[in-house]
Amino acid sequence: MTLSIVAYVRVSTVAQTEGYSLHVQTADLERYCQHKGWTLKRLFVEPGSSAKTSQRPVFGEMLEYCRKHRDVIDVVLVHKIDRFMRDTYYHTHTRNLLAGYGIVLRSATEPISEDPSGKALEGMLSVFAQFDNDVRSGRTVSGMKAAVEAGRWCWKPPRGYVRGETASMDHDPVLAPVVRQLFDDCASGAFTLSALADRAKARGLDVHKQVLCRMLRNTLYIGIVRVDKWGIESTGDFTPLIHPETFWRAQAVLDGRGSGATKPRQLVRAEFPLKGLVRCIHGVPLTASWAKKRYRYYQSQPRCPGCRVNVRAEALEESFVNLLNELQPAIRVNDFETLVSRV
Repeated sequence: MTLSIVAYVRVSTVAQTEGYSLHVQTADLERYCQHKGWTLKRLFVEPGSSAKTSQRPVFGEMLEYCRKHRDVIDVVLVHKIDRFMRDTYYHTHTRNLLAGYGIVLRSATEPISEDPSGKALEGMLSVFAQFDNDVRSGRTVSGMKAAVEAGRWCWKPPRGYVRGETASMDHDPVLAPVVRQLFDDCASGAFTLSALADRAKARGLDVHKQVLCRMLRNTLYIGIVRVDKWGIESTGDFTPLIHPETFWRAQAVLDGRGSGATKPRQLVRAEFPLKGLVRCIHGVPLTASWAKKRYRYYQSQPRCPGCRVNVRAEALEESFVNLLNELQPAIRVNDFETLVSRV
């Protein structure tokens, strides 16, 4: 019986290692179809795409083609299972989707089939494909962590920086002066975020005010590399773009005005007397809020990653009072009278 085939080939990078190139995969699939006497209806080629999920443009086209031509397509053929998918969940999900169309999955180099042993082998190959991918990802993450600890920024540089040749980043000759001026303008306290965004756009940096706010909070501009999810903070291997004094003055202005330059800052609130006074270990003032309109809490600010301070106001205020009592000098009555007489 002559079967109609859809073939799918993929490489993870444009410059793939020998033995997995698109040319080698395509040639092997064509020879396999010729040996089996199958008819190759269409070949789908996906260069430079990961198989961690099914969110791949050409892979999606292949699935849609199978859906529309389910009456004439019998088999989806791949070079190896790991070319099809490297995640067991998505592999099973996509495999069942094809089975709903009446289409089976086959590998040109692995003996998978619909009998129990063939299904078991396919399951094991899918697990090994994910295991190999997880190991590679773990090595990549370990390398990136080591680089971040050494002060290297491994991702896209923020505005004002460009990729460096020796250091991880260099100053952008075009945008660096614009970013410096923005920090100076913000630190002056004379402009709202909307006004700062307009001034940035006039200088060639078109950003929304929310994006601008995140940009002004970014410690990379003072040479501090910080990755929250890894709990790493290090001194960057690149030259800071902004002077620390200007940066922290800008932070104080942002903390005080919110989104408007003329909004007054309420330093003391009766229900939160320590707000603005107590700070986290990084020196950033704690914020305060109500929980369920009954409980008062002091918390670390979102802009201070790595901090997870969330303490009941009563406990913190009691500790503060105890500290004041410990620091209060003990003066005897006679000593006090002597001091008064001298005055």
